[in-house]
Formats: sequence, C-alpha cells, structure tokens
Amino acid sequence: MLKAPVVEDFDSLSQQYRKPHGQAGVDGANALSGCGTFAVRLSRKGYGLLLINEQLGYTTLTLTKQLIDSDLMKLSALVAGGI
Repeated sequence: MLKAPVVEDFDSLSQQYRKPHGQAGVDGANALSGCGTFAVRLSRKGYGLLLINEQLGYTTLTLTKQLIDSDLMKLSALVAGGI
C-alpha cells in the first residue's frame, strides 16, 4: 500500500509546494495542485477512486473525483475524439 506523509499543518504543506515551484519559476503552485498531480498519476496507473481518496486522506470522494477528472491529458483525448 502507498504511504502518504502525515501533515499536521496545511499551511506548512502549501509552503513545501510553493518554495521549490517558485525556485523553478512556476507561480501559483499549492498543496491542492500537488494533490491533483498525485491523484491523476495514480489514476493513470489504474488505481481506483477509493484507494486514491484514502491516500489523499479525504473524507469524501467528491474532491478526489474532481481532481482526477481535471486530468488535462484525458480531457484533451476526449475533445480530440469528439471532433
């Protein structure tokens, strides 16, 4: 089973994302964008919604589903297939 770090303070987690992204010239990165990347990558590897939700530590599936559904590669494939 995958192990996610235990985070006591959401603000400190956001800072952990902002600092390296800022150094790389990426503005606007935050903990949620990191969670989205994590969720999308697990989904692409075939992991199910319940497992991804558990790894993220969320209590409901709603946000996890929204994160996975925001996968730009999947969205662009849907658009390309519909044209």
